[in-house]
Amino acid sequence: MSNYFNKPTIYVSTPIRGTNDDMIGNCQIALKGVLKLRRLYPDIYFYLPAEHDELIQILYNNGKLTEEEILDGDLELLRGCNGWFFYHFDESRGSEIERTEAQRIGLVDEGQHDVRYDLAKASYPAIRKTFNPIIESAILNFRS
Repeated sequence: MSNYFNKPTIYVSTPIRGTNDDMIGNCQIALKGVLKLRRLYPDIYFYLPAEHDELIQILYNNGKLTEEEILDGDLELLRGCNGWFFYHFDESRGSEIERTEAQRIGLVDEGQHDVRYDLAKASYPAIRKTFNPIIESAILNFRS
């Protein structure tokens, strides 16, 4: 496994285009939720591919990258992470592929790690209930 990160890192899989083909809107939803997680868990890095997507989109739009090549890069970054969850506010073929890889490398050990509620609006106790096991597992994976 490659090590791209210097602290426990959780890969946040999200719908980029989703069923509504609204990349900007979907990325904003994902970022709002992740910003709340970062405030609650400052010692954990939540890697959100949508946050680093500008160059990728330029290359894709100019025909210099394919969807498969982008997904291959995302999967490589996922392999360098210590945890994974799907911020499942819409359907996503890419996120399902990422789930399969997260399961294959042992990042998903209990349940499917789907978060189907609005993280930006959720209470901190609700978020802690969902994320504390994911956080604990990511810390253990980081230390091993």
